Amino acid sequence: MHAKNLCHRDIKPHNILLDPMQHEIKVCDFGSAKKIEKDQGKSVSYICSRHYRAPELIFGSTEYDEKIDIWAAGCVIAEMLRLKPLFPGSST
Repeated sequence: MHAKNLCHRDIKPHNILLDPMQHEIKVCDFGSAKKIEKDQGKSVSYICSRHYRAPELIFGSTEYDEKIDIWAAGCVIAEMLRLKPLFPGSST
């Protein structure tokens, strides 16, 4: 996905499918996905679910890349280990 400059922009537990029989993990729901290209201009900063939103998005950055997906994936892994959200904010 990232090798093709595609940014999912909404990585969260509900968008990760696990198949324990085949030992596969798949990402679904590409409704917010966007192809990220250099010098493309601005994107919306209000993207991604609150608990998994990268710091640059929280602070309103409109120029970001696939790293926001990596941040969100790390939050999902932490949530799986802790059994609760890593950053359980109550507002944006």
